[in-house]
Amino acid sequence: MPPSADIIRRSGGAFGTPYLPYVGRLVGCLALCSCGLFPSLDDLAGDAATVGGDATVDATAGDATVDATAGDATPGAECFGDAGPTPVLVGSYCIDSTEVTVAQYKQFLATKPALSLIAECSFKVTHAPDITPPNGHDDYPITSIDWCDAHDYCVWAGKYLCGNVSGGSLQSALVSKPQDAWFTACARNGAYSYGGTYDPSACNGPERDAGPLPAALLPKCVGGVPPIANMVGNADEWFDSCTRVGDGGAVTDQCGRHSGSFSDPAGSLQVCAFNRTGSRNTADSDIGFRCCSDKR
Repeated sequence: MPPSADIIRRSGGAFGTPYLPYVGRLVGCLALCSCGLFPSLDDLAGDAATVGGDATVDATAGDATVDATAGDATPGAECFGDAGPTPVLVGSYCIDSTEVTVAQYKQFLATKPALSLIAECSFKVTHAPDITPPNGHDDYPITSIDWCDAHDYCVWAGKYLCGNVSGGSLQSALVSKPQDAWFTACARNGAYSYGGTYDPSACNGPERDAGPLPAALLPKCVGGVPPIANMVGNADEWFDSCTRVGDGGAVTDQCGRHSGSFSDPAGSLQVCAFNRTGSRNTADSDIGFRCCSDKR
């Protein structure tokens, strides 16, 4: 069943534009399958790579006050969503409790999902990750996927890539401000999601020297609303805030990432307010994502 127009609108797509006729989807899927561009599930069970595009770091933008009484966490029951991690209610919207895992992304690929749900992703030829996850990593965050993969997964799951708390894309000037849905969910307990003081043992930062870890492994790395996990460390996470740069077209748009990954320096980069950008087609081995969704 095709994603609803409302979900595409909430995720920043071109609502009302007949950009993806169903016949085109079928032809595209057949062509991709015949060319071997879609991997089998057997092919889908990293060291950090250089970020594509110019990086923007703003570790002080989180000074804006976040309302810590805006709502109670209620896993699942009060949130829309058809697949993926259990969403948690955060005031007026919901956010996934963990990064999307390898197993959950495999389910998405098994449906042979349509490509190019929005015009900005028309360059896509496959949703397969650039690096195949190792066997036995089904509960790890899916990484090596680009912004368009994250966007399309969230739409498929009946959710949307986190952007503005009111839905839709987030303007770059509002990143790490109360209008930023990802940041607001992270910062309700303090600068580091689990509190106001940096704890190198809490999350999967560089001190562990462990690479990625399972999405819900570390009991201290929870917050700003339990049971939301790994909003600091583990994998960087795409969110819906993209800016056109130069004349390279949508593929080189600079899109936002939050979290600070296992490969980033400690302290100031392992904080809710940390953000940077990468080109829309960047698919590094320390970049994952989670989705947001509407409150029921």
